[in-house]
Amino acid sequence: MADGIHASAERLVEWISTWFAKTSPLKFGLVELRVFDTPSGRIVVPKTLLQTREIARHTVVVEVGGDKTVPVSVSVRDSEADRLPTTRLGGKVDTVLTKETLLDRVRTTNPPAVYQTVREVLAALDGMQLDKKGTPTTFQYGIINGSAFFSLATFSSNNIWCQIPSRLRALLGDERFIRCKRALNQVAEFYRPGDVDDPAKVNSLTPRYDVIVDKELEFVEAIKTIAGLAREAIAGR
Repeated sequence: MADGIHASAERLVEWISTWFAKTSPLKFGLVELRVFDTPSGRIVVPKTLLQTREIARHTVVVEVGGDKTVPVSVSVRDSEADRLPTTRLGGKVDTVLTKETLLDRVRTTNPPAVYQTVREVLAALDGMQLDKKGTPTTFQYGIINGSAFFSLATFSSNNIWCQIPSRLRALLGDERFIRCKRALNQVAEFYRPGDVDDPAKVNSLTPRYDVIVDKELEFVEAIKTIAGLAREAIAGR
């Protein structure tokens, strides 16, 4: 555990969060944990470094073993989701979302119509021979090429994200990349209208699931089109 969070780390996280705000539903923050040993036990005092507008409320749960040699473990609870993975200092996170846990989160944080839409979309994508990948906060459908996973559709508790990964864009080329963006925007505004026909505009939006309610088949067809273009590009055709 470090003595504290240095100013350079603060600047780095602020830059990352600003950059990711344009391309991803993810946000980064810093919480400093100060651990004090007292005659009556160990005290952990969390300290946030910046005051910002609240986007989502999280509760940090700190579990400290009675033996000083036991590492501190930290977990995060999201107000919109179940408990996220526990991280041990010096360890790694190995708990990821499955389709079932994603659907549980969608059901508890969205209207029934949205839950039904997401369930139907996931079932249809299951039949498309796409590869799947879970992260601690998302469930993704995409294509594996060697050691690379190219995500085509990313699902979180409330949002859907269909940004084409940079390495896949390089394989697609400008013309096929534009066709991918057009296919998505025929369903809903996944890219800003002025960005669709510009191959240099690569950042997608992260709309809520409402945009695909009653458009389940159209959305699945768009992903099918993108998957076909991606496989053509990977095969070099």
